[in-house]
Amino acid sequence: MLIPRPDVLRDLLSRYATARLAYAEHPGTHTRLALENISYTLCVTTAATTVRQALITADALLARTEPSHGRQDPEALAR
Repeated sequence: MLIPRPDVLRDLLSRYATARLAYAEHPGTHTRLALENISYTLCVTTAATTVRQALITADALLARTEPSHGRQDPEALAR
């Protein structure tokens, strides 16, 4: 697996969080497709088959490159 750069992972995680919030606030075709698109991209980038696993993998990869400053449990974030 190619290891994505930390800035790429942070951007994908930010876009995923934004898409989830947008869909929660305004469920509809546009926000659902945006969430599906970023979910797919996050999964491909982390070589994961589920969004939950992609989030866990992204967090683990970032943990290797950045010091921990009050990080939450990645499995809790994926729920």
